[in-house]
Amino acid sequence: MQRYKRWSAPTARIEDASGIADGSRAFANGADAEALDQGADAALDAARSIADASGSAPDAQGKPDAGGGSAATCLAPKIWTNHACGQWRSVPGGGVARSAVWANSPNDVWTVGNGGVISRWNGSTFVNVPSGVTTDLYGVWGTSSTDMWVVGASAVTRHWDGKVWESRPIGLNTYVSAIHGTNSDNIWAVGNGGYAHWTGASWVLQTSANTDALSLWMASSSFGVAGTYGGGVFALPRVDLPSTGGGAPNLSVWGTMRNDFWAGARNGIIFHFDGTTWNKAHSDSILYQRRWTGIWGAFADDVWVVGDDGWSYHWDGRKLTEIRISRDDFSAVSGTSAGDVWAVSAKGSVWRFSP
Repeated sequence: MQRYKRWSAPTARIEDASGIADGSRAFANGADAEALDQGADAALDAARSIADASGSAPDAQGKPDAGGGSAATCLAPKIWTNHACGQWRSVPGGGVARSAVWANSPNDVWTVGNGGVISRWNGSTFVNVPSGVTTDLYGVWGTSSTDMWVVGASAVTRHWDGKVWESRPIGLNTYVSAIHGTNSDNIWAVGNGGYAHWTGASWVLQTSANTDALSLWMASSSFGVAGTYGGGVFALPRVDLPSTGGGAPNLSVWGTMRNDFWAGARNGIIFHFDGTTWNKAHSDSILYQRRWTGIWGAFADDVWVVGDDGWSYHWDGRKLTEIRISRDDFSAVSGTSAGDVWAVSAKGSVWRFSP
């Protein structure tokens, strides 16, 4: 059985970042950053090396960073995230439960949810885009406003060319839970029954031991998968996620490259992969175990993890800060830069982190 190193990233807490309460309150809740053990130092060094290699101009998707400001000038209730000064705010346009979000640009954000509902942010409001299906949708990804994919129940897989949605059968069983790629001709989808690869012309089905995958993220030649039976980083050599115990699945995954992946579990655990080992970065109290359902970052040292009851964690390269954004159960998070991050909830609400 794959084991994880027993270290906990240092943490802090901000009770509320939405303006509902005092967003300036922060409390120490763990070891000081200087007191990291050897396992934590190794993960920190990896994160720093990735950040140094990436420079300060582009973010994880190659777009210029946004947000501006500095730690000294970022005043409550705004939060300094190491790359941007911003605040979480509710965005009008709630309704149907939203299960996934993908942001192409600040004025082109897509969400999917129950009943085949697809909504698109056009810079001022969310507009529903008829999907042609009534089944629940679980995942969304794309390269532009004329190249979008959605997946969901009943193995639904549909592509948007800017005008219409077209079915592109994938061959997986019962449902497709997530989709992600590096470009239009290199896309992967996961779900019940394994994995499928889009080559630009058709889907090629590939079976796997992990038959109930729930989340997927590609980073260069490596990709991470989370699911009921674990998951892990899939590139040679393959390194599986450790068991979370009690049959609790890993729900979300995100990364920048093979030695920098994050995963969130149903029973309150957050993992980080340093290229060799999955490290246990955080674990909730046994009395209150949140589901960590979404992960996204602009940089290796600017990562958001969202979950139940509007809670999130933010990684700045040295510590995890616990931040209360809302009261809704989050289902996913995405963004275009450090100063433009979007989170959606099972209640249909949408929240945006921006200057």
